[in-house]
Amino acid sequence: MRSPMKPQVMLALAALLPACGGGSSVATRRPLPSPTAAPSPRPTVAPSPSPTLAPAPMLTLAAPQELGFPDEPFRKDEPAAAAPRAFVPPTVQRFQLESGIDVFLVERHTIPTVTVRLAFEGGGIEDPPGQEGLISLCVSLMTDGTEKLDKLAFEAALADLASSIGSEAGADWQTFSMSALTRNLEPTLDLFVDSLLHPGMRQDEFERNTRRRIEALRAVRGSVGGVAGRVQSSVIYGPRHPHGRIITEAAVGKYSLDACKAHAKTLHPRGARLFVAGDITAEQVKASIGARLASFTGSSKAAKAKVPGAPAPRPGKIFFVDVPNAPQSVIALMHVGPARTAPDYAQTMLMASVLGVGFTSRINMNIREQKGYAYGARGGFDYTRKFGTFTAGGSIRTDATVEAVKEIFAEIDKMQKGGPDESELLREKTGTVLALPARFETAGATLGTFEGLTYFGLPLDYYASYIPKVQAVTVKAAAAAAKKYLKPKELRVLVVGDAKAVLPGLRELAQKGLLGKGGITLLDADGNVVPEQPAATKKPPETVPPPG
Repeated sequence: MRSPMKPQVMLALAALLPACGGGSSVATRRPLPSPTAAPSPRPTVAPSPSPTLAPAPMLTLAAPQELGFPDEPFRKDEPAAAAPRAFVPPTVQRFQLESGIDVFLVERHTIPTVTVRLAFEGGGIEDPPGQEGLISLCVSLMTDGTEKLDKLAFEAALADLASSIGSEAGADWQTFSMSALTRNLEPTLDLFVDSLLHPGMRQDEFERNTRRRIEALRAVRGSVGGVAGRVQSSVIYGPRHPHGRIITEAAVGKYSLDACKAHAKTLHPRGARLFVAGDITAEQVKASIGARLASFTGSSKAAKAKVPGAPAPRPGKIFFVDVPNAPQSVIALMHVGPARTAPDYAQTMLMASVLGVGFTSRINMNIREQKGYAYGARGGFDYTRKFGTFTAGGSIRTDATVEAVKEIFAEIDKMQKGGPDESELLREKTGTVLALPARFETAGATLGTFEGLTYFGLPLDYYASYIPKVQAVTVKAAAAAAKKYLKPKELRVLVVGDAKAVLPGLRELAQKGLLGKGGITLLDADGNVVPEQPAATKKPPETVPPPG
């Protein structure tokens, strides 16, 4: 509560207000002179002589310094890096809760926090035809409150605890996660388990989520990056493949709250995987999490999880989506790649790093540093559970789009034929080894690392032998991986940009077959094929009758 202002302070402020230009009270305002009154004579005051100012000192610049550079012999060579310190990945404890959930625990007692992630099989692969994106919306809706707490009350309870709870779904996975301070673990777990077993599933939240998705879909249509992100997977996997289907506004309009409620009931503990990292022990996991999930029964879909078929890329070579007046283009050169579990993964990963992963990669040095076509360009392999894809490209200046496509294609072709050299390979091997501890830097990163291993079916001690495998890769082995897995002739090229500026050059590439056979296909922002517009028929000039 404010204290009353002292009288002397109020008087001082009142006197200052007129001088400051602020509002003044009636008591302090001077009366205006009468328009008929003669002005009062003022005494004549002799002007004071102006003081003589001394001239300002001139600013002088310092003379250029003569620089001398030491030329000791040791400065000619770059200092050698110290030997990498031994790194031992954290130990994972494996056990099972009474409900049948498989637990993967990494104890980290140096920081008083606990991070939990519960993963189920399924995801977008279960979306009904014409309702792409349904499972993703349903899973996110499950953590928008509980039966007892609406979204605002649920978020307020989490804010009071400085905790977080979230959920998301991909094509073939669904994850529910939480993070909390150790001292607030128990009440956070109450909220976490309640959202899983008794989600609110309110109509107003369902409608809000669907509106947000529709507005997001409308927003990306004017962005070359957003459009490219929508269409890219459909080009390389095929529009009917679970990893290639595109979410549309029409699909979102077919969602229903009842479908989401039904999906929530399909989640069961047996076969699910619980990843825990932080300031907690195995006994505490069983007592705190296991006890709360005691009523959670049934078998997950792990035993009968759907496995999508192999990618079926769209027929064609160049695919173009028009975004009128776009100031830049997004390009992506793609083909199907090896699985994450391929035995020569280390060789492939290092070769791809030299080609396009890092800042000093060949593609980035060409497109950014040498040509100045973009701020950056990259390339490398991405993986789903059973398949891999190779992609290279970036956001390119509109006027350099076609040239950038040719340059990236040439870099891929050059690597496929020759592989990396010794210095490039050594650089990437050193960087890979030194970056390994970052995979376990935080509790969240640790969970993500081990969750990825289980997702791909790799052993949990995979990183215990990772460094020797990386260090053992030779130039010959990396070149063999390039020859085996880089396939320039099979590349599909996606370009999203301004048709007026870009399409003529792409047509020339397609006609000359400079990237291979296949022609050019026009797509819209939803991945639908746009038929070619026939050339306009020229009308004969109208005959104007002579005057008169």
